[in-house]
Amino acid sequence: MNRKQKVIAISIFSLVLILIMAIVLNATHVWKNNQYRFLHGKHLHLKSEGKELFWFDVSHSNNPDDVMFRLLENEFDSFSPDLVLVEGGANSFEGTRDEAVLEGENSFGAYLAKTANIPVEDIEPPFIKQIEYLQNKYASEDIFAMYALRQIGSMELMPEDISINFDEFALDEIQYLTNEGLLYEGKTSDDVLITLNKYLPEPMNRDNWLNLNVYRVYAKEKGVVNDVYLDVVEYRNIHLVELIQERSLTYNRILIVMGGQHLLDTKEELQKIYPR
Repeated sequence: MNRKQKVIAISIFSLVLILIMAIVLNATHVWKNNQYRFLHGKHLHLKSEGKELFWFDVSHSNNPDDVMFRLLENEFDSFSPDLVLVEGGANSFEGTRDEAVLEGENSFGAYLAKTANIPVEDIEPPFIKQIEYLQNKYASEDIFAMYALRQIGSMELMPEDISINFDEFALDEIQYLTNEGLLYEGKTSDDVLITLNKYLPEPMNRDNWLNLNVYRVYAKEKGVVNDVYLDVVEYRNIHLVELIQERSLTYNRILIVMGGQHLLDTKEELQKIYPR
C-alpha cells in the first residue's frame, strides 16, 4: 500500500469512527428521552357509576426532553380531572412550567392542575405523622438513614445534573427531618456520613455519594433500613386508599400522578372502590 492509499484508508477509518460515535451519541440521547415509553406507562383507569380514576404511572425525571412530561400533559387534557393527587408534598409547588419540570414529575402534575384551576392535594399522609408512626417502632438513626438514602436514590435516577453538593444536602436533610419531629442527634454533614456508612456496603464520601446505587440498600436488601422503608410504604398505601375512598364521594374524575409500585400495591383495593 503506497502513501496515498494509506492516507485514504486512514481518512475512511476516521470517518467511519466519527459516524459510529455520532450514532451511539444520538441513540443514547434518544433512549434518555424516550425510555419512559418502554419501562413505565403502566397506567390504571377505573370506571364505576359515573366515577373515574386514572393513575398515571410516572418515573423520577427532571429531564425537560423526557417524553413522559408530554404524555402526562396529553393525558391530563384528555381525562379532564376535577381533582389531582400528587406525592411528596408537591401540591405546594408554585412556579413556571420549566421550574415544575426541573422539580420533577409530581411538581409538573401540580403545575398542570393549578394552571387549570383544578384542586390538587398530597396523596400521602402528613410527613410529621409518618415520622411519628416510625419513631414509635424504630431508632431515629435508622429512620434518618432510610429517608436520606431514599432521597439520594431518587436523585441518582434524575437524568439531569444535580447542582447541590453533599454538605448542602446533608444539612438540608437534618433540618427538614428534625423539623418534622425526628429525634436525630446528628448536627453536621460529617455526622450524616458516619450515619449512612453504617448501612452501606461501599463507603460513601463527598465525591461518590450520587454513584453508589443506594436504591438496593433501602428497597431491596434485607436489613433495618429496608424494614423501615417497607413499613412506611405500607403506611402510606393504607392512607392512599382511605383518601381515595373519601375523595371519590366528592369528585368524579380523580387523576393520580405517582409511581407504579404503589399502583401495584393498592390496585385490588382501588378496584373495590371503583367496581366495574
